Amino acid sequence: MRKGVIMYYGIIYVSSHNINYSILHIGNYQKHHFGDKGGITTNFGPDTLDHFLGTNEDSVFEHMYHYIPNIIFAFLTTAVIYHNNNDIL
Repeated sequence: MRKGVIMYYGIIYVSSHNINYSILHIGNYQKHHFGDKGGITTNFGPDTLDHFLGTNEDSVFEHMYHYIPNIIFAFLTTAVIYHNNNDIL
């Protein structure tokens, strides 16, 4: 079961970064990593924790609504793989 959770989060992370940020250019991803503060000590993510810990690049909260399709896709993919290959996960 733990492997399924790791796979689920991995699919969300990879699909959101590769599709949402790189292909669709949702949000300002370059500023996320290479902002005015140098990016080395900022934006470790998720955005809520960055604001809580003071490691955010700016004071604007990033809306994460664009992750919803990635979350649904990751859930369905993980559920299908887990259901069909219960011995793997």
